[in-house]
Amino acid sequence: MDFEIWNARRPTDNARWRAVHDAWRHREVFAHPSYVGLFAGPDDVPMAAYAATDHGFVLYPFVLRPVDATHLRAAAGRPLRDITSAYGYGGPFHSDIDEVAAKNFWSRFDDFCRGQGVVTEFVRIPVLRHHLLPYPGQVEPKLTNVVRDLTTPPGVMWYEFEHKVRKNVKRARQRGVTVEVDEHGAHLDDFLRIYHGTMRRRAADAAYHFPRHMFERLGQELPGQFVFFHARHGGEIVSTELVLVSADHIYSYLGGTVAAAFDVRPNDLLKFAIIEWGRQHGKTSFVLGGVTPRTTASSGTSAPSPRRDSFRTRWAAGCWTNRRTSAWCGRTGPRDAGGIRPGHRTRATSRPTGARCHRPPHPPESRLECSRRCLPMPSPERSNVRSTSGWPRRYSSSHSRRCCPRWRSCE
Repeated sequence: MDFEIWNARRPTDNARWRAVHDAWRHREVFAHPSYVGLFAGPDDVPMAAYAATDHGFVLYPFVLRPVDATHLRAAAGRPLRDITSAYGYGGPFHSDIDEVAAKNFWSRFDDFCRGQGVVTEFVRIPVLRHHLLPYPGQVEPKLTNVVRDLTTPPGVMWYEFEHKVRKNVKRARQRGVTVEVDEHGAHLDDFLRIYHGTMRRRAADAAYHFPRHMFERLGQELPGQFVFFHARHGGEIVSTELVLVSADHIYSYLGGTVAAAFDVRPNDLLKFAIIEWGRQHGKTSFVLGGVTPRTTASSGTSAPSPRRDSFRTRWAAGCWTNRRTSAWCGRTGPRDAGGIRPGHRTRATSRPTGARCHRPPHPPESRLECSRRCLPMPSPERSNVRSTSGWPRRYSSSHSRRCCPRWRSCE
């Protein structure tokens, strides 16, 4: 197996990455180097791990970021980093890779992580995983993703929509709402006006107020892998949506609606038009996004049986090659209040769960024993867990955890 690490900011790496992506029959937009680069800050590095075999390849795009947690850096004695997927979906995409090659890939990738001082890896795995390499880390389902099957015959699909959705689509048409397709971002000003207005109205986090230059770069560097849809009423754009396009699937990405136009139901007609466009262009699925148990998709145009999505993570659960500099002490890694992000990426509003050896209450030998005691222990029924000599260690999500007896003194 030929294994390489590519940096999207290096012209030669970027060109090779693009060539592999363009030749790939699935062409997932989230695996494109320009897409990953949109979400890499000045100190971050948009990268991809690429491995080729005689029959296929693995392409794993990710963002390598520096970790600013002082207690971790001091304990490790060297700069630390973490890995995350770009906004949206990510993970190790593959074409014709068998189990032996997959194990070889993860072994080589783990060697890279150890060399870079990577402490955590966070990936939001796509809900449609037909060409995704099995992920060896801890798996945590978080949200239900709504997916519309576009292969359903139109007549059958119409009656699969909820009654209120069919009624709203008819109402929007009767009120004179029309939908136009914008494949080049000609109405970007209107999109940004409505999108940012929607984010303010919903009190969205500042991270979701994406700047104009991000959309301009997307239009320049990802032609053919995005489409804007605009709903007009009275000559004005009142609802808009940016859809990302892959070879097989389309993804509802960002959008919004003018509050004054809610009564004419433009968003329901907009979603219906996106579904029709995807079906006419030979797409098999429309991913509308994730919803919490207490919410539903805004248009209700979901499939009768929405599919589950997972946040999948790998945590540095205890030891580096030099075990005396172990940073984590207790459980498999602290989380934020929502249980999603690693603790070193959360705001300091509360102490994360789990304990960390961020000050040395014991001599190094005791801290080594502490880290060993804190590692997750296999359940009796899953005692055949593979363990490597250093980080990362992988455990089934069914494993129990035995917490450190010195947990309180390590806080």
